[in-house]
Amino acid sequence: MSGEASNQERVSGVLLHVTSLPSYGGVGDFGPAAYAFVDFLAAAKQRLWQVLPLSPTGYGSSPYSALSAFAGNPVLISLELLVRDGWIAGERIAGLPGHDGPADFEAAHRLKLPLIEEAAGNFLDRASDDQRARFQKFCQENVSWLPDYAMFNVLRRIYHYASWNEWPAKYARRQDDAMTKVMNKHGRELAIEQVIQFFFNEQWSALRGYCAKRKIRVLGDVEIFVNMDSADVWTHPELFELDKDLKPVRVSGVPPRGFEAYWSIPAEEETAINGQWVKAPGHDLFQRLKEVFGNLPFIAEDLGLITFEVDELREHFGMPGMRILQFGFSDRGAHLYLPHRYVPNTVAYTGTHDNNTTLGWWREGATDVERANLQTYLQTIEHEGDIVWAMMRAAARSVANLCVFPMQDVLHLGSEARMNTPSAGAGNWTWRYNLHAVHPDFAIKLAALMEMTDRDGYEKPVEGGEAGKPVEEASKRAELGANV
Repeated sequence: MSGEASNQERVSGVLLHVTSLPSYGGVGDFGPAAYAFVDFLAAAKQRLWQVLPLSPTGYGSSPYSALSAFAGNPVLISLELLVRDGWIAGERIAGLPGHDGPADFEAAHRLKLPLIEEAAGNFLDRASDDQRARFQKFCQENVSWLPDYAMFNVLRRIYHYASWNEWPAKYARRQDDAMTKVMNKHGRELAIEQVIQFFFNEQWSALRGYCAKRKIRVLGDVEIFVNMDSADVWTHPELFELDKDLKPVRVSGVPPRGFEAYWSIPAEEETAINGQWVKAPGHDLFQRLKEVFGNLPFIAEDLGLITFEVDELREHFGMPGMRILQFGFSDRGAHLYLPHRYVPNTVAYTGTHDNNTTLGWWREGATDVERANLQTYLQTIEHEGDIVWAMMRAAARSVANLCVFPMQDVLHLGSEARMNTPSAGAGNWTWRYNLHAVHPDFAIKLAALMEMTDRDGYEKPVEGGEAGKPVEEASKRAELGANV
């Protein structure tokens, strides 16, 4: 991704969080199911995989409420790959929750995480010199956050997962002598935490490498605010508005206006009503990022009430905005979410992780007016299942350079597959697709749509002096005696 959506190239992708994969162990992870999903994307000529934040989660297992802005979620580590690499015996991982059913985060923390810790201990005891060198290199490259995160996790367990500002003052305030005692007494536990992050990095890097070989890019998701109960705030309280008791003075409320302004609320308020907009250093932030990284590979979530200032900031840095098809059928004011109002530097979604699935919306959420308007705009929906493909075709045919389909829509699933209901206090983030749900017909049909909407990455045949020469990959296969 570049600042302009995919550098003006027409691309399509699928939104699926890693935990929604049908992996062994009860929660989706970086193991075989992830590689099978990448194969499906390639067969369907999808060239982008969008995931939610991969950070370690706290209360509620929400990927948007993280214990660290830098660390990876340990439950995403594949035990099957740890067995393959020799860090734990195969019989040790027998009897865990299987491939199907909702993600069971409680079981993963109770059953899977101790096995990952066991594997990390085995690494410490018997890793080769080369493996230790790679681990040490990882630790050195991440020294700005890794030791503090390991310490935070160890102390969090010692104090029964209470918020860090409720720990004894010497630990909450990171007094030097107290920190030294923890390092001396819990050295192996601290090292295990760092090995676990190394495992995460190794497996995630390998999976991203596999995606790259299949010409599939990964689109991540970044939380705008860090969590109060996190290693980040504990390590750097001076960067946050905390009182003398290390409690927050002000907190964020409704979504910010694209880094242009933030809604600031006194921490003692029970709701977000009595807050105020505070200007943010959006231009300065993105200008600095651009100086360091070049064109910014960001998508702006410009949903809801968007001001002129927000649009100006987004357009100044060439960041594509989002358009959700489900939002476009209520009244004339909603038409900006319909394809005839798109510009190329746009990302079109049928829905996101915060919406119902397209089929669920049609069955339960769409009003009579929305149903009528949709059928006027798209087509008559004679059978409820037709709505999904009608919406997916509309997104794919649009001028938006990038379109993204939630995996639930690809599988034509209803409300039972909804990922998140923002107002619900429980039951979110647990959806997983079944192990055998991805039929080849889905890939065939999607691939055909990508070809007709110029999103398949088609390259013109070589002309001139290079015409007729074997491409590099085919040539290598031929040299190895494979059928070409």
